[in-house]
Amino acid sequence: MAQNFFEQQWDIRVGSPRKLFRLLHDYLTEHGYEHSYEPLSMVGAGIEGIATFQNSLNGTQKQSTISSWRKKGIVIGLSLLVVGLIFLIYSISQQGWQLGLASIFFLGTGIAIVYRSKPVKGFEIKRIIISLEGEAYRTSGKSSRAIGEDVNRVESQALDLASDVRIRVRAEQSYLNEEMQVLTTAPMPKELEEIQQYFDKVLPEITLPIVK
Repeated sequence: MAQNFFEQQWDIRVGSPRKLFRLLHDYLTEHGYEHSYEPLSMVGAGIEGIATFQNSLNGTQKQSTISSWRKKGIVIGLSLLVVGLIFLIYSISQQGWQLGLASIFFLGTGIAIVYRSKPVKGFEIKRIIISLEGEAYRTSGKSSRAIGEDVNRVESQALDLASDVRIRVRAEQSYLNEEMQVLTTAPMPKELEEIQQYFDKVLPEITLPIVK
């Protein structure tokens, strides 16, 4: 398995790649990622008994959000307004002009910060992109069985399917403004870790041994 901050990669051998593709589709569905799904199709590779395949699943989650710096600005601005009001009330009761000037400063600064930090609608979009590519081929396995009491053994040949698959998973989180312009994009290490745990659970159930 290879990985970076945005992406992880697995190279495995399975029987049916379509079964693997359905498992990946089920993961996105169970975790609330919207995506379109079409059964994996395989095409001939120009070599008898070998077919190639390539497809991807693009899962997205979208929700409205307010950028963190605007949230902090609102909190700071409201805090200054509270301090300014306290100073104003105290200055009126004590008739202290210094406190009156301080209250004007805090009130004016707080109002300015709150105004500049007013909520602006934006969007947070999470994406998990799972791509699958590889080749499928026929493997022949020989087995023998005894017929009755005859010591002669009849050898039969059965054909099975094996697929060498490369899985790439990319997880990223983007913040967009009202005009749907991307402001920033960051990796999602938590989601990648969850995907790795899921793969550690399900892949051994469908993985075939690689004989070198």
